[in-house]
Amino acid sequence: PGGIKDRTALHMVLAARRRGQLLPGARIIESTSGTLGLGLALAGAVHGHPVTVVTDPGMEPLMTGLLTAFGADIELVEAPHPVGGWQEARRRRV
Repeated sequence: PGGIKDRTALHMVLAARRRGQLLPGARIIESTSGTLGLGLALAGAVHGHPVTVVTDPGMEPLMTGLLTAFGADIELVEAPHPVGGWQEARRRRV
């Protein structure tokens, strides 16, 4: 979609496919709340990988709409981790 992290996301997907770590049709799951998620959703759509974005309730509604428009599934963590906050809660979910 023209975001700054599109090329990063595409490189991640292509490199994982090349190494055999991302098999054809395998789901991509990433903790993100921003443009990396958009890039992964786009790369996943182009290369046949469903994408799940794990995020927290602080995600902007516009970003949620964009991610779903690009075909990503969104999973919200419902509570922050007692020590590590939202970031740790998301990391543990992935």
